[in-house]
This record gives sequence, structure tokens and C-alpha cells, in this order.
Amino acid sequence: MTVDEVLRTLWRRRVLSMVGLVTTAAALTLVWSHQGVYSSQANVVFLAPSTVEKPNSLVSTTTGLISMAGYVERIVNAGVEKPATTSNVTLVGRGVRDGYSVELPDAGGQWSHNFEQALLNVQVTGPTENVVRARLSRLLRSIRTTTQDLQTAAHVPASRTIQTEVTPAAPRVIHATGSRMRALAATLLLGVGLTAGAVVSFDQLAARRRQAAERLPGGPARPVLP
Repeated sequence: MTVDEVLRTLWRRRVLSMVGLVTTAAALTLVWSHQGVYSSQANVVFLAPSTVEKPNSLVSTTTGLISMAGYVERIVNAGVEKPATTSNVTLVGRGVRDGYSVELPDAGGQWSHNFEQALLNVQVTGPTENVVRARLSRLLRSIRTTTQDLQTAAHVPASRTIQTEVTPAAPRVIHATGSRMRALAATLLLGVGLTAGAVVSFDQLAARRRQAAERLPGGPARPVLP
């Protein structure tokens, strides 16, 4: 079908064409008014108590520290199922525009888990910077208090208490908007293409039905040529 034939079909079915163009215009308006998404992330590192033999708690990652981090993760998430995507994919990359995640990084593959770091990766997204900051602060506070409460309940001596440290100390809030012009161009092309395809398909279907009706007995009379 040539471009000229498509244009003639669009004009012949101009009511349907207008419906498609109005829908496309509405989609363009939504894309133009889109304000993007705010996000932030931080790591909560679990530190072993300093001793004479191991004065640097940053290098004292043990199975116990990792287990504590995993236990705190479960409590803070309160039974929320973790996504199948690995932790190195951001929430924005997963398409989560208003939510959070608290995850113990898993270096394993598809068939097995491998937890090597005693830390929790905290990510948050939201519609405004204030929402993101408040949500991140709440989660960091919950991780810290949960870690302390678990050890207090187990009567862990102060000299053996696991500490937590947030890195970076002042997490940045990022505003991701993407390319508005690319989004508008893609929406316009998609809207026009779908409109043209739908109108042409409808016109061809109507033509086939009309031809089938003419072939039936008692169908519309055909003109008699001299």
C-alpha cells in the first residue's frame, strides 16, 4: 500500500483518524507534563566490635555479621518479597517510581546464593525530594534500631556489640527525567503509526465484508455494464 493510498484511507475514515490523533495528543500532553522521579540510595555497613587483635572493624567481615545483616533485612522488609533482579540494578532501572528496597547483596548466580558483604543496600524512589529523604531516613533509622534491639534482647555485652555505619554519610537525591524530546518523538511516532495501522486495517476489513456480502445470494445488485 502506497503512502498516497494510506493518506486517502485516513481521509476517508477521518472520524477514526481524528480519534487516534486526539488520543495521541493526550499521550503527548502526559509525556510533556511528566516531572521525572527522585531517587536515593545508601549502604548500611555492619561493623564487628574492635578488639586488640583486630582494631579495624571494617576488615572484620564474618559469617556472623552477614547473618545479622540478613536477619535485619527480613525484619525491616516485614515479609515483603524481594525482586528477582539482582541488587546492582537500581529501583529506577526496574521501573519502580514510588517505593523502596532493602537488600543484602547477593553475588551468587541463578542456582545458588553467595553473600559476601555484611551490608544492606537501601534504595528509595518517590515523586518529590522531601518524600525520598523522609523515606530513606526512616529506613536507615529502622535498620539501626532493629540491630540494636536484637542485641539488647540477646543480652550482648557493650564491648561485643555490632555497630552500623551509613555510607555515604549524606546520601544524594537524584532527579531523573530522561530525554523529554526523545520521549515526545517516540510517542508521536507510535501514536501516528498505530492510528494509521488501525484505520487501514478497519478499512480493509470493511471492504472484505462488503465484497463478501455482494457475493451472497440476494446481496446488493451489481451495476450492469452495457
